[in-house]
Amino acid sequence: MYDELNEKTARFAERISQLFLATKVPMKVHSTASILAFKPTDNNPLAKLFFFYLQLKGIHIAEKAALLTVAHTQEDLDKTYAAIEETIRLMQTAGFFKITVAEVIDENKIIYPPNQTQQLNGAKNEVTVNDKKKTAPLTEGQQEVWIEQRLGNEAAAAYNLSSDFLFEGNLNIEALRNAIQQLVQRHESLRTFFNKENTTQTILPKLEVGIPILDFSHLTEEAKNEQLKKLRFDESEIPLDIFTGPLCRFKIIKLSENAHRLFMTVHHAIADGWSCGILTTDLQALYNANVQGQKVNLPQAKQLSAYALEQANFKNSAQGLSLIHI
Repeated sequence: MYDELNEKTARFAERISQLFLATKVPMKVHSTASILAFKPTDNNPLAKLFFFYLQLKGIHIAEKAALLTVAHTQEDLDKTYAAIEETIRLMQTAGFFKITVAEVIDENKIIYPPNQTQQLNGAKNEVTVNDKKKTAPLTEGQQEVWIEQRLGNEAAAAYNLSSDFLFEGNLNIEALRNAIQQLVQRHESLRTFFNKENTTQTILPKLEVGIPILDFSHLTEEAKNEQLKKLRFDESEIPLDIFTGPLCRFKIIKLSENAHRLFMTVHHAIADGWSCGILTTDLQALYNANVQGQKVNLPQAKQLSAYALEQANFKNSAQGLSLIHI
């Protein structure tokens, strides 16, 4: 069912891309799986009237991604195509789209996803170990991120989960750095990156993370606050690349001899608010143990590969397949 839907979406996207190229309008289509997105290719604000023209014809497609479903018939797609064709003609006649004979660059992008009912480009629903690296299937939520990032990385920074913590008193920098490294070693999710060619993720056996120290102690209070504000903005806006990793980063900020802040940013593909709380609690326990020279007492962490495999196996079980076809 899903394979047929994806193929139908790809065929429709191909028709639209050929229409955009033939009419030389400043529009492009991006598509993968059952997702479609129409976007202007230039900065002309009048190009966005394209979506309003379509709405007047009963086609409610926004500038952000649209979703085809099994409820959409071929008749629906033909009607949509005709509405887009007529919209282009009307906008060219009104001067909103320039009529040109110049060659145009093909900016359309149609990504054909792996077959959902077969092994994904050779990737099995199992955890494999090769040269001590693990390969695991992506979860459903991670697959959505994979699709979006294959279409483009414009919204990549929206997946940043950034927090900062104030340490007051005498901070043991070395103990904190060791605790961060132990945290990365404890949780597979912090050592993972996505594979671009198929919907799997690779988990590294070990990852040394860089932990820079920024010294703001010589600045005035006003300048410190300004730098912290800029740093918070940067941490929320500079994306983490899911295809190269790492999907986490840390910074230690020295405000004074007795005041420091730790910035922690992780990708939403490997963590949510609840799991960020777990990371924070674990980090606190690891740091305290390091300072006291004791062995940390933490329960065994559930690993990302185990969760991904459980979800993949359920999806392919009789119960999971029955839910898909309801």
